Amino acid sequence: MPRPRSSEILFVVVLAALFTAAFRGGEAKPPPDDPAATGATAVSGNTDGRVVRIVYQPLVTPR
Repeated sequence: MPRPRSSEILFVVVLAALFTAAFRGGEAKPPPDDPAATGATAVSGNTDGRVVRIVYQPLVTPR
């Protein structure tokens, strides 16, 4: 079996670092001026006058 090239090793290391950084840390905090953080409703691009409620859920559950 041939030895892996350094670029392949670097790719795996960077991929592992991105994967661990994505799932480390806890709940993502929205910025304070974000209207969705307060549960506000937003009308976005609809023409028939319906109000669409946008709810953001964190991707990572807090510990």
